[in-house]
This record gives sequence, structure tokens and C-alpha cells, in this order.
Amino acid sequence: MRQIQRMKRVGWCICLIVSLLSCAKEEDGSCFDGVLSDGEVNVDCGGVCPPCTSGNGVSEFFLATINGVSMQFSQRTLVDAPSWILNFSNDTLAISLNLGNGTVPGAYTIEASFSEATMNGKAYDYLHEGLVVLADIDTTNRRLSGFFEAKLVGYFSDSLVVDTLRITNGDFESIPY
Repeated sequence: MRQIQRMKRVGWCICLIVSLLSCAKEEDGSCFDGVLSDGEVNVDCGGVCPPCTSGNGVSEFFLATINGVSMQFSQRTLVDAPSWILNFSNDTLAISLNLGNGTVPGAYTIEASFSEATMNGKAYDYLHEGLVVLADIDTTNRRLSGFFEAKLVGYFSDSLVVDTLRITNGDFESIPY
């Protein structure tokens, strides 16, 4: 009888161990496979994976929602002359925003001059409204971080149409200038 009880206990322990191992969550291997997979900005980083780091170990990323669609922009430049001019683009969209000339972290109005966009060949050259929050201005490493939202309007004379390009949830970290 004791031997049967021991066998039951051993059996239950084996069942418990097998159950725990079979329920272990598998990690998504696409972020660690050394291949540029769908949703990644670079091999195993950005997009659906952890943010990419530059050669000096600084985490750098840029995201924005355009007309309700979340996008990443790997093509971007930031110029400080004398205002912060942020340019970012992909295959169908190119946007320039004049973030002003803030020298300390804080909220600033995006300026109309040099703020424009083109999408699918159509120009959105009127800034209706825009706000940027400069979160970190790293003058030593020449990097800028912050958040922004803007609304650009295009007046298309060929079709008598007015269209709006809404940029929301703009988020950038450690963008070099």
C-alpha cells in the first residue's frame, strides 16, 4: 500500500513538472534571430523589438501617428540653425517642422515658417496648429528628446479640396543634431 502511495506522489510530481514546462510562455524569437523581420526598423531592433541603439550605446527612436496610423521614421534629421528644424520621411510622406528655438526643456509652439509636408505628391504647406515639448536638450552629446503634435492643411486648387494632415503622438528620443 505504501509503495502505491509513493508511486502516486511521484506520478503527481511528474505531472506537475510536465504541466509547468508545457505552460511556459515562448518568447517571440524574431527580435533575436539576426534577421530583419517584418515590423523591425533594423535587424532585431526598433518597431516591434526593443529600440535600436547607436554606436555609442544611446537609445534613439522616432515615432508618430499620421492621420490615425502609427508610423516609425528611420529617415530623419534635426538641424539647429537657429531654430530646431525636424525633418522626417518615408516612401510616401515627407514632413518638416520648425520646433522653434527653445534652449531649455519646456513646451513651445511649432512655428509656421519651414513647417510643411508632402504626402503622395500633395503639398500640405499651411501649419494650422502645433505644439512641441522639449524634454531633454543634451548639448554635450548634441541630442534632443521630446514630444509633438501638429496639424498641417493642404489647399488643392486642381480639385478645390482642402485636406488635413494630423500628426499626433509624436515621440522622439536622443535624435542627433
